[in-house]
Amino acid sequence: MCHKSDREREIRQRNLLTTDEWPSLAAPALVMAHVDAPDDYLQTALTIAELMPNATLYEVHEASHWPHFEQPELFNEVAKSFLRGG
Repeated sequence: MCHKSDREREIRQRNLLTTDEWPSLAAPALVMAHVDAPDDYLQTALTIAELMPNATLYEVHEASHWPHFEQPELFNEVAKSFLRGG
C-alpha cells in the first residue's frame, strides 16, 4: 500500500524540471535568493538562476526561505521593478 507522503513525493518529482530543461526557458525570470539562511531552497535558487539564460538573481538578506512574507515591501519593490523592465 502506498502512503500519502509517498504519492506526494512521486508527484512532486514527476513535476520538477531537470537541469537539462531549465536552460530552455528563455523568458526573463526573477529569482530571489535568501542568502543569510543557507539551505536547499537557496541552492535551488542559485542553480536555477545559473541555468536560465535570462534569469535575474536578487539576493535577499535577513530572511529565511520566504522573503515575500518576511519582507513584503522589499519583495514587492523588487518584483514591480523587474516586471516594469528595470
